[in-house]
Amino acid sequence: MNEHMENFSLYIGQVIRKLRKKEGLSLTQAGERVDLSKSYYSRIELGEYPTLSIRRYLQIAESYNITLTELVAEAEKIYIQKLNEQNEKSNRINTILICLLYTSPSPRDKRQ
Repeated sequence: MNEHMENFSLYIGQVIRKLRKKEGLSLTQAGERVDLSKSYYSRIELGEYPTLSIRRYLQIAESYNITLTELVAEAEKIYIQKLNEQNEKSNRINTILICLLYTSPSPRDKRQ
């Protein structure tokens, strides 16, 4: 499993935070909607509960009038974006290495 998949709870947390802020809710208000403390809710937003139950995510999604599927789909968009960023970074590094390879003098050139 790659690092992005292991951090999927972080991506869901980012979506939850975005939803909360969009509705102008404090952590306390958002937590009260689903019977959670401000601290616990904050830690969910920070992705600190990688094994949070689906039931809990469902409660949170419903508190924003979205489905669990929509919540996960938004998190998946972040996941894909991170993968694309990682791929772009790797491609840039590979391009630089190829340029260096083709523009560096060959050891044979030094012998002449």
